[in-house]
Amino acid sequence: MNILTISSSAILVLSSWLMPLSSTAAGNNTLYVVHSHFCPHCVKWLNEVYAKHKDLAKSFHKQELPNIVLKDAAKEADRADVEKMITEHKIKPVSGVPAFIVLKDGVEKEGCRVTGYSNDKEWFEKISDTIDKCQ
Repeated sequence: MNILTISSSAILVLSSWLMPLSSTAAGNNTLYVVHSHFCPHCVKWLNEVYAKHKDLAKSFHKQELPNIVLKDAAKEADRADVEKMITEHKIKPVSGVPAFIVLKDGVEKEGCRVTGYSNDKEWFEKISDTIDKCQ
């Protein structure tokens, strides 16, 4: 049974944790970003945030997003990793993209997900608040 609820064209972004600009320790966190190259909002996020996230984080006085690694969930190995995370109850199923999932010690906690994207400033506000709440 395939429990990954995103289309085969979806892409999974596994990011190592965001290094904070402030002195607060980020702990053992990870950001998972699930998106599809057919999704206009996902493509907009890639172009507006992913492509220049370090400069944007500084300009918004928010946490940096270094070391983002893209993985394609349509590839069997990546999909298997995501399905394992879901099966092991480390993340909830993904039903909409883009989905930005903050994991604390490898597990998604309640309220630690942002879905959707409209613009870079709003996204940094939402993801920063989510990160702070999920530490």
